[in-house]
Amino acid sequence: MSEKRQEFEVNGFLFRDEATAEQARREVEGIRYIRERNNLDNPQMVLKVYKKMIEQQIFETPVGVVYLKELQTYLKGRPDIPKEEILPVPIEEKERKEDGEEAPKSGAEKEKMGRLSISLVANIILALTVIAMFVITLTSKHPTILNYEEQLLNKYSGWEQELKERERQIKVKEQELGILP
Repeated sequence: MSEKRQEFEVNGFLFRDEATAEQARREVEGIRYIRERNNLDNPQMVLKVYKKMIEQQIFETPVGVVYLKELQTYLKGRPDIPKEEILPVPIEEKERKEDGEEAPKSGAEKEKMGRLSISLVANIILALTVIAMFVITLTSKHPTILNYEEQLLNKYSGWEQELKERERQIKVKEQELGILP
């Protein structure tokens, strides 16, 4: 049985999956936003924006890559822009799965997975730290916000007993010396 694949056109490109087409639509909006908000007649501004987009890996679909290539061509044609400052346009490579579908193999995806792993480990460490702090707090003999009232009452009642005992000893001594009022 032959399955008909759905296709999506965005900016002259044909995409086979809706998620990638939606990403391309967002990139079209991003390109429009960049053109509206920046003075792209200024080569230094174009270089700055171009470098930022390359470093942040903003564009992943052919729509965005073509835009980056247009900016790169413009910059390379400018004699006032050093060629070594113009970064190459990164291309997302795809690898084939066993069933023939393409799977993304981008550096951005790998970086996201690495960040996710680091974040997970950091969260586990923080959770264990919080648990350890509660255990230390609950088992500590020093007053804390959780047990300060009980600790202070015990301390003051000990002082009260000590004062009463000293008072009693003073009265005994006064009787012995005959100083009683």
